[in-house]
Parts: sequence; C-alpha cells; structure tokens
Amino acid sequence: MLDTMFCPKQLRSKLAEARAQGAKRVRRITRPTLTVGLLLMAAASVMPVAMLRAGSRLTESSLWVSMSLITVAAYLLILAVTPLQPRAVSRVAALLSVLVLVPVFYLVNTFVPAHLRNARADCAAYADPRTRCRVELVLLILRALCVPVNGAASAHLLWRLRRKASVFQRVDAIWVAFSASWFLPGLSAVIAFTTGTYISDLAVEFQSEASGVTMLFFSLLGMSKGVRRRAHGWLASIGGETSAAVTISTMFAGGGLRADEDMLARTHATLCSVSAAHVTLAAFCSSESADELFDATSPARLGEIDAFISHSWWDDPSERFAAFQAWRAEFKREHKREATVWLDKYCMQSDDAARSLPCLPLYVSGCRNLVLLRGPTLLGRMWCLIELFIFLTMRDGLDEIVVIPFGNAPSLDGVDATPEDASPFDVFTTRADGCFDARRASCTYEADSTFLAAVMDAFPGGIHRFNRELLAALARGEERWEARRSAVRLSVRSARVLPNALRASSAPASPSARACAGRARVADANKNLPAAVLLSPAWDFLRSPAVLTGGGSAPVLQCGRQI
Repeated sequence: MLDTMFCPKQLRSKLAEARAQGAKRVRRITRPTLTVGLLLMAAASVMPVAMLRAGSRLTESSLWVSMSLITVAAYLLILAVTPLQPRAVSRVAALLSVLVLVPVFYLVNTFVPAHLRNARADCAAYADPRTRCRVELVLLILRALCVPVNGAASAHLLWRLRRKASVFQRVDAIWVAFSASWFLPGLSAVIAFTTGTYISDLAVEFQSEASGVTMLFFSLLGMSKGVRRRAHGWLASIGGETSAAVTISTMFAGGGLRADEDMLARTHATLCSVSAAHVTLAAFCSSESADELFDATSPARLGEIDAFISHSWWDDPSERFAAFQAWRAEFKREHKREATVWLDKYCMQSDDAARSLPCLPLYVSGCRNLVLLRGPTLLGRMWCLIELFIFLTMRDGLDEIVVIPFGNAPSLDGVDATPEDASPFDVFTTRADGCFDARRASCTYEADSTFLAAVMDAFPGGIHRFNRELLAALARGEERWEARRSAVRLSVRSARVLPNALRASSAPASPSARACAGRARVADANKNLPAAVLLSPAWDFLRSPAVLTGGGSAPVLQCGRQI
C-alpha cells in the first residue's frame, strides 16, 4: 500500500513550495545587492566623464574615489549571484574570466616592459638610490606577479565552466578570480603610498592609499565564505523567514535540475529497493560501489519503500550490520513480513551516482521511515545529517524517524547546539564543550562538502536553528527506538513465564509424561510468538557484535568470514 503522502498532486505541491521558497530567497538577496552595486558602478563611471565635460582636470582624489567605488560595486554585484541561479552563475563566470584577463594583457604589453626600461634611470634619480631601488624592485615584482596570478585565476574560472563542475564550485571560482584580480594591485598601492616610493610612469590611481586599502580589504573579504554566507543569511531574513523547503531547492540547484517534472522523471527512473533479507554484512564493509548487488534490487515507487537506511561508512561494519538486523527483527515482529529498504550500497550504481544524487531529497522522503544507525562517527558525517534534515523537511514529522545508537556512540544527554554568539572560527576547530555544530561535519569529497554547507546555510534561522532541530530529531528518534526495545523486553519476560504457567495448569502425571507434555505445549505456544521474542538476544546487540540470523546460537560475523 502506497503512503498517501506521495500521491502525485501532493508531491508536486511539495516541490512547488521548495521552488517558491528558493525564488523568494533569491529575490531577497539579489535585489538590494544588484541595486546598490549598479548605482555605485554608475557613479564611478559618470563622475570622471562629468569632470572632463566640465573642463576640469582629473585629480588624484577623484580617481581613487572612482577606483574605490568600482571595487565595492564589483563585490556587491558578485554577492548577488547565488547557487540557486545556475544559469546566472555560468554567465557571470564567463564574463568575469574575460574581465580578469584584460589586466593581464595590459600588464604584459604595456606595464612591465615600460618599467623594466625605466627602472635603472628612476633609481639613479633618487638621493638614496639603494633604498629606493629596493622598494621599487618589490613593487615591480608584485605588479609583475599580477600576470601569472590573474592568468591562473582566469584559467581556473574557465575550467570550472566545464559541464561536470557543480554550481557551487563555479561560485567559489568566481570569488577566487575576484580576489586574485584585486589583491596584488591593492597590496602594491598600499606599499607605494606608505613608503612614498613611486615608479615614475605609474598610473596615478595606484598612488592612492585609500583605493589600495579598499582593493586589499575587499579582496580579502571575497576569500571568506563565512562572511558571504552570513551576508546572504541576513539579506534572506529581511521581510520574514522563509520555510525550510528553501534548502531543498538549494539541493535541486546543485544537481542542475530546473523543473519539477525533470526531478520526478529522474526519480521514477532510478528509485529502487532491496529486501532486508538480502542485505549482508559485506554491504557494510566498503563504500565502493558493487554493481552486482544492484541485481538484488527491484524498481520501486515513491511511498512504497519501508525505510531509508542512513549510516556512516567510518563506523564498525559488524556493529552497523548488527544494528540493522535488530531493526529488521523489530520490523518483522510488528508487520509480520520482511522490510524493503533503500541502502546506498545496493540502490545506487557506480556509473549512475552523479545522476542520482540530486534526487536524494525524493529518495529519502519517498520512504516511509528513516532509520539512522548512529555509531561513534555518524554526527560527524555531513551526508547523514543532511539525509535526516531532508526527511524532517519533506515529511513534516518525527514519528517516522528511528535512531539506533550502538558501539561507542556518544550520548545525546547534555549536548546542545553551538550557541548563537559562537565565533565563526569554531567551525574549524574541535570543541570539547558538549556543543554540536553540523558545519564541523565532513565529507569524503570537497565538492560535496561545499555543496552541503550551502544547503545548511540556506536554512531559515541560520545554522544554529538547523543544529537545534537536528538534535531534537535525533533525541526523539532514540526515544522511539528505546520504547520499542522496552516493549520487546516485556514480551520476552512474558514468554519466559509461559512454560511455568503451562506446567501449573496440567494434570498430575508421571515425570516423563509431564516433561513430554510440557515440551509439546511450549513448542505449540512458541509457534505463535513473534520472531523478535524468540530471538531476544538480538536486542542485546549494544553489548556484542553478534548478529542473529535465525534460531539457535548466533554466529559472530566479521567482514568476509564467519568465526
């Protein structure tokens, strides 16, 4: 029976909400930054032209004002570009790659040769030629370095325009190019003004300390992802918070999907499930794709898969498998059948991973339950946290989340989200104060980390609210699992009392007859007991990696062999 949440009409409504929230976030970010940036750029262009038409001579102060305005305007115009605008990102990247190359050609053809010819004569003209020449040499080196630096930035930007690069990688490349194009000119201008040393034919705009400081400051600001994220978050919050669905639209943008029908078609073509009975320990031993396991799966529709299994590859495979088997036994006890699950090792082919990952929001929310196998490292894996958050956002509830702690998983008691006033540098350090910050989680691939960090930052209310909601969901999921285990323990105790009750109600007979009758009655009673009660040692898996695969004794399993 399909989950009623996933009828086509409701699903399209969820996707439409995500798109609408994403569009609202884009408008709130782009409108003020574009408006102010274009006004500053216009002022920087009009002011020198107006002075020349009025017959006035361009002064040094007017030029540094223009340069400073252009620097600030360029920063704001690039700040207006968000990952939710894949086409705009590509166009800005292509335009900026050309604009960054312009100074390279100018420096190569005009600037460097002229100063090399005049350097000796300039040095001889000073009263203290040795000191002056040393400073001029430093300045000349800095400006000459603009050639390879700007060239490398443009090449990097053009390389990111290739088809396989994500929109987040392109945004980062845009900021690298911006910072590279302003850093060295700004630094050399500050040094020149501070030391009072100028090369004779140097353009006057580079003689201004103010313009140099402006260029240097905004080039450093452009290198800071944290500043950009805070600026976007502040702008997006103006006029009221958006809903959490905006983060889902960020994931769609990261996959290059621009239409709901495109997303649905891709999901229907790739969604599959595997029976829990077919899942083996080997599936938890390595994250490398195994296409032969894909043969055990069956095509599935949204809403008919029982559980999405989320786990960390860094945790012990035997313990993860034991936790999975415990959940499987509980599911069989409750539903009297095997569960169907979405497990990455089975349900994602190696040659289709890149195509399938953007559909993750529908894969996760398309399952009736989310099962997190919480070992020692799960809270440090960014993909696992995002999977939990997706389920919360798309399903609007906590009752379908099960969190199974095992091994040395840290207790959630006393753990709180990172405080609002925490330093942004805390995300790069390991804190031992009992605070949780999803930004400290990691990914195997840097591109995934950049992508998921952008998803977290898009959350309304900021990363601190994101952390609090994840912690609340984890705690509620563990409570739900503990309640199920307690119910099973009660059933186990009742089952152990059953033989005594049978013996007490039987008529007196010979010792051998009583023993035979007792065994027969117990066997008949056991036929009607749930499998999880008969296999009660499986519920003690937290203290042992043993995995129960059937009746009788439980073999201890390790990856690849049984001991």
